[in-house]
Amino acid sequence: MSVLRLPLDVHDPQTRRHVERVFSAAFAVRRAVQRDAQTRLAAYRAAHHERAVAGPAAVRDRLGLTLPGLERAAYRHLDGAPHLRRHMTKALVMHGADGVWQAVHRHLFPDATGRRHGPPRVGDWWSFHTIPGRARSHTRPRKWETFRLVGSLGGHRAAFDRGGRLWQPRRMPAVTATGVGGRCGRGGTTTARSRSC
Repeated sequence: MSVLRLPLDVHDPQTRRHVERVFSAAFAVRRAVQRDAQTRLAAYRAAHHERAVAGPAAVRDRLGLTLPGLERAAYRHLDGAPHLRRHMTKALVMHGADGVWQAVHRHLFPDATGRRHGPPRVGDWWSFHTIPGRARSHTRPRKWETFRLVGSLGGHRAAFDRGGRLWQPRRMPAVTATGVGGRCGRGGTTTARSRSC
């Protein structure tokens, strides 16, 4: 998994409100799935007799403490809150559930050194900074990116290239009419509302 910070032009109030609602909806669904995961983990820990008889995998399947189980729970939350469907797609909800599953997986299964992480916690609004997504697949047909980017990755790379290495500042500069921070590469910048150079 890699993280690429992209500047987003939200000077337009309508665009800004839309982005805020997308983040608000993603946070609400993620928080609900995190609560589901906590409840299922508590039930898994309490079922020690069943784990001894049927095996841990059977108990996890029964409780829905699997990646498909958490994805189905996220879909149910989205279907149960129709007002969120205006701002969220099932693909975004699925990727959010995948992020929750990673924390559950680190708790259930030890890493290479034999250590386990603590139980996942329900996150708060102030620590919610990213919406997980997927890039377009070039190996499998009909696998598209979660967010459609305007501009090109080449233009973004040209704006933040340091000797052949992609470097990004901690705080992204404002998007200007000539590109990111006054510089524009070939193909424009990768922003929500890119302007031509």
